[in-house]
Amino acid sequence: MLGDADADAPITIAKDVSGLGGGGGAVIDKTSDAFPISSLDMLAAGDYFVQAVLHTNIDLNSPNAPGDRFSSVRSVHLDARKGALVALDLTGTVQTEQMPSDDQYVKYVKIQSAVLTRFHGRPIFLRAGIILPKDDGHQTAFPLRIHIGGYGTRYTAVQRLMAPNSQFRRMWLADDTPRFIFLQLDGDGPYGDPYQVNS
Repeated sequence: MLGDADADAPITIAKDVSGLGGGGGAVIDKTSDAFPISSLDMLAAGDYFVQAVLHTNIDLNSPNAPGDRFSSVRSVHLDARKGALVALDLTGTVQTEQMPSDDQYVKYVKIQSAVLTRFHGRPIFLRAGIILPKDDGHQTAFPLRIHIGGYGTRYTAVQRLMAPNSQFRRMWLADDTPRFIFLQLDGDGPYGDPYQVNS
C-alpha cells in the first residue's frame, strides 16, 4: 500500500540493459520495474513528459552522475490498454564532475583512495565537505567530527547547513559554540556509506 507521499512521486520505470554501446536498443515494458506503480500496465491514460536515462557511472549512484547518458524530454500521450512505441534516443551525456566553490567556512576535497583503488583495480575517489570553525586566532588545533549522513547523502549537504540565515550557521558562528571541524562524508558510492569504511 502506498502512502500519500509515494503516490505523488514521479513515475520511474527501470530495467537492467546491456549492449547499448554499439547503437543497440532496449525496450521498457510491463515486465520492467516501476515505482510508485507496480507495473506499466497500471499507468493511467494521459499526457506525460518522458525521458530516458542510462546510468553508466559505476562509482557514483546519484541521478545525473558524470558520464550518464540521457535523451531529450518528450511530451507524449500514453494509454497502457492500447500500447505504443515511444522512441527515445540517448543524445546527451552528463558532464564531468565539477567540485563546488569553497568559501570562508566551507571547503571541499576530492581525494583518491589508495585502498579502494587497489581493491577495485581502477581509480576510486572520495569526496567530503568540510565546515571550518570560526577562528578567533587563539586556537591552533581543533577536534574533528566526522558526519555520515546515510545512504545517498552527498558531501554537498554542508551547503544547506551553512546557508545564509540558517539556524545551523547561526549556531556554528555563535561565540559560545565549541570550536571543531565538521567533516561531511559522501554517501554516494556504489554501496553507500560502507564504501568509506577503512579507506
